[in-house]
Amino acid sequence: MPTATKKVAEILVALAAMMAAGCGKPEVRPPPVAYYIDAQALQGGDRRVLFVPLANETNCPTASTGMAAALFESIQGRRQFQLTSEVPAMGPDGGPLFDSGHMMSMKDLAEIRRQTHCDAILLGAVTSFSPYPSLKIGLYLRLVDLRDSRVLWSIDHVWDSTDKATQERIECYFHEKRGDKYDPIRWRLATVSPAALQQFVAYEVAETLPCPTEVAGRP
Repeated sequence: MPTATKKVAEILVALAAMMAAGCGKPEVRPPPVAYYIDAQALQGGDRRVLFVPLANETNCPTASTGMAAALFESIQGRRQFQLTSEVPAMGPDGGPLFDSGHMMSMKDLAEIRRQTHCDAILLGAVTSFSPYPSLKIGLYLRLVDLRDSRVLWSIDHVWDSTDKATQERIECYFHEKRGDKYDPIRWRLATVSPAALQQFVAYEVAETLPCPTEVAGRP
């Protein structure tokens, strides 16, 4: 085979291997983000979880809205919890049932459980948001058992679209999970588009949860 033709063949074989391997990088699971999980307490599954609106601790009035929607969809898709976002308006004292500005007492938790028939509550906040010069999203979440106030799962992390390791994970996400195998530029949307980065953040958050089969399979 002529040298030029052989070289082209080698390149084609290499490209085929890269396409078969997706983004060419091993998938990291769970993602390298700051989180805590009580895997033993999560055994049994089928928890009904109240997902309350995220608090917004940023200067952007819409920072928490899109993030909450993306989280609800990704966590629900994990099939670890039965999520509901139907938060009753009134608490036991006639005020708001949930106020992100104060710690909840056991009495508060008991009232939430009575009104919602939920086993746990998922609450948190968008802690930081920067659209430019670099796109960043900070998120804090905690899953609290309504029976004993135990924290079952929590996330506290900042996703920086300019971070090299984060960019590599974004690229893998778009190639492997979004089916954009033939558009090598598409993943870069998440470095400039808040909505695209929110989808990626929600995906990584959900990936820190075990699959129901993994939980059930633990001794």
